Amino acid sequence: MVLSPWEDCLEICSGTLISLQKKCIRNVAGIKGFHSSETLFQEMGILKFDDLFDFVCTKLMFKCSKSLLPTPILSIFESLSHSNRSNSFKIEKCKNKFMERFPTAFLPRIWNANSLSVRLSQSLDSLGKNYKLSKQNL
Repeated sequence: MVLSPWEDCLEICSGTLISLQKKCIRNVAGIKGFHSSETLFQEMGILKFDDLFDFVCTKLMFKCSKSLLPTPILSIFESLSHSNRSNSFKIEKCKNKFMERFPTAFLPRIWNANSLSVRLSQSLDSLGKNYKLSKQNL
């Protein structure tokens, strides 16, 4: 599950993709020049690339919280406590920076960073709606 061969390409291409996404939203809005794209994303209700990645990770952890994944994957992640009212997962302490790239480290961190309304969603549909609302309210 580690993307080691792609990490260099991801780091190089991500800046280009983000710039391209910002240019595209300015073109769609009909704005020329250097106008902040942040407000345009919020006004149009469009998620940025970083938000899309976080949403895919959030969907995976949602399925894990509802035990909708195969047992070997479920055994990787540990709930925070038995009576887990906040629906959070335990975050393992990494021994070095390299280990932070593993899904066992970053997936629970992304999930726990979501608002409580996202983590307590009852279905994938409500998860998507709650996630989008939480990003628009930032």
